[in-house]
Amino acid sequence: MSIHFDETPVFDSLAADRAPDIALLRDDTYAVLASDRTLGYIEKVGNVFVGLVGEDLPHAIEVGQSLSFDVTVDMVIASDRRWRSAPVSTTPGRR
Repeated sequence: MSIHFDETPVFDSLAADRAPDIALLRDDTYAVLASDRTLGYIEKVGNVFVGLVGEDLPHAIEVGQSLSFDVTVDMVIASDRRWRSAPVSTTPGRR
C-alpha cells in the first residue's frame, strides 16, 4: 500500500482537451479514461479514494490512496505512464 501526501493535482497543468474523462461505473467506482483506453479506476471506500491502474478492474493494481478525488485521479494517470514505460511482462492488467 502506498500513501500519497502531495495534494497538488498534476493534470491541472494539462490542456483542457487532454484531461481524462471520468465515468461512474457504480455508486463507489469510477473509470479514468483516455480518448482511446482505460487508464485505471477509483474506488471510494468510506472517506478515502483508492487509485487502481490497469484496463481490467478485476486485475487492476492499487497505486495509492487519498482523501482528494483529484489527487487520486493524478495518481492513476502518473502510474499509468510509469506502467506503460515498463517492460510488457510487468504491466498490470495486460497480457
